[in-house]
Amino acid sequence: MKNSSIRNLDFKSRAGDFSFAPKKRSHKAKIGFASVAIASIIGVYSTFFQTSEADAKRSEQTAATASIAKAIDIDAKNPSSLAIPLPSNHEERAQGTNQDNDLDKSSEISEKKSDQIELSLPINAKAPSGFKIPLETSINKNSKPRTLNTNSKKTGSQKQPANSERKTENKNKLNSKIEPKAKTLSLAEEETYKVRKGDTLSSIFKRAKISAKELMLLTKVKHAKHLRKIFPGDKLVIQKTTDGKLGHLHKRIDISQTLVIDLKDDKFVSDIGVDKLDIRFNRISSVIDSSLYLSAKSAGLDDNTIMDLANIFGWDVDFALDIRRGDSFAIIFEEIYRNGELIKNGNIVAAEFVNRGNRFVALRYTDPKGNTSYFTPEGKSMKKAFLRAPVDFRRISSHFKKQRWHPVLGKKRPHRGVDYAASIGTPIKASGDGKIIFRGWKGGYGRTVILKHGSKYTTLYGHMSKYRGGLKTGSRVKQGQIIGYVGKSGLATGPHLHYEFRVNGLHRNPVTVKLPDSAPIAKSYRKDFKSKTANVLAELNTYSKTILALRDN
Repeated sequence: MKNSSIRNLDFKSRAGDFSFAPKKRSHKAKIGFASVAIASIIGVYSTFFQTSEADAKRSEQTAATASIAKAIDIDAKNPSSLAIPLPSNHEERAQGTNQDNDLDKSSEISEKKSDQIELSLPINAKAPSGFKIPLETSINKNSKPRTLNTNSKKTGSQKQPANSERKTENKNKLNSKIEPKAKTLSLAEEETYKVRKGDTLSSIFKRAKISAKELMLLTKVKHAKHLRKIFPGDKLVIQKTTDGKLGHLHKRIDISQTLVIDLKDDKFVSDIGVDKLDIRFNRISSVIDSSLYLSAKSAGLDDNTIMDLANIFGWDVDFALDIRRGDSFAIIFEEIYRNGELIKNGNIVAAEFVNRGNRFVALRYTDPKGNTSYFTPEGKSMKKAFLRAPVDFRRISSHFKKQRWHPVLGKKRPHRGVDYAASIGTPIKASGDGKIIFRGWKGGYGRTVILKHGSKYTTLYGHMSKYRGGLKTGSRVKQGQIIGYVGKSGLATGPHLHYEFRVNGLHRNPVTVKLPDSAPIAKSYRKDFKSKTANVLAELNTYSKTILALRDN
């Protein structure tokens, strides 16, 4: 800049301001030179910040000159203190920038503690050479002018955000985009497919006209293992989309859990739905006319509850041989409800059975360790060390006898066991806990298994059609565990189980032998047993007496 009117001015550059220090002159001359200098600066700003409208430019320069002149009149004695700060958004970028003029040597404006001087510049003005507009600044021609305040106490009135902060802000803006809503599927009516014997998932889906690709995707969902486990009688409920694809499937896992699979955003997702169960108690009693099964069935019990009743008293009562007309039973049992609907019968919590005038009572008890069994009111186990009959049989085809006519050999021979007639393939159970000491073919017994129970007892099971897989000589078994299946191997005229019971090596009649008891409730649990069973025992006794009184009347 070579203007002669400011040739004698010294430019002192400090960070952020321009200070003008004139030579020694008179007071009026100082004011004159200051006016000229300021007018020149206004001219520089006008050159750099050109506006699109000439009238606006002239009005802004006039207003700025008037404000500066007023400031000079107020602080005329100290004109060297006059400082005009650059806009804050250019302030940091002004440092270190090489400029073409002498003004380029000055990059900062000194602090000004005197009265406020404001310059109003349009946002669309052209920036001076060497200054950069921040990337995040959006230039809008319709924006209002920005006001620059020279009365700020600090050189940098407001720092711009660092690059890392701006990147984080922009990233957050991108992440804050609204997620698209999931597609709402239009589903057809439910179709129920019942699992038949020999069915596979592939065959069921083929009936449902669902593609193999969809089946493959289904087997990869989180809870697919529950889908792969299917049994005859299970039901798969399917809903298709309007274009015939699988949209929804559910399958009952047990009485309280359901596998649910849905199509969401072109992907299959699975979940386990859990239903709250309500347990209530019911009471039923009956007098036996012909058989336990028929009497219990007519009283309203289902097959599972009847079998539970027979198993509880099966150590004391032979339901095939000992039942007499006039025998009776009374039970208190659980009923399980789901959503107000009866689903099934639960456990028998208390039961009474009267056989030939003998009364037997059983109470269900779970000890603090979680072991559950049935006990007498005195705490003795209803369970004996051995089952009276190790197979569900139709009849006893041959009893224990010292002499009998052998149907195959055609001569008399001792029959040291009991023959239980049953269909081929009927499961045979271990009558007590023990160890397999023989498993194989044994002469006229055919396929045979012999178990050893402690040091005193052994049991023999003959004429099997086949053995239970996974067992061999030396294997240990539990009472009630399946060890083989009914057949007619060896010297046999029809399918049956030949069962022998030996005590210290001597044969005993399995039907009449006195069976050893299982261990009673531990002494440490006796008090807990009494407190937990007292109420149900009192209810059973009251119910039994009421029923008996009604029968007598």
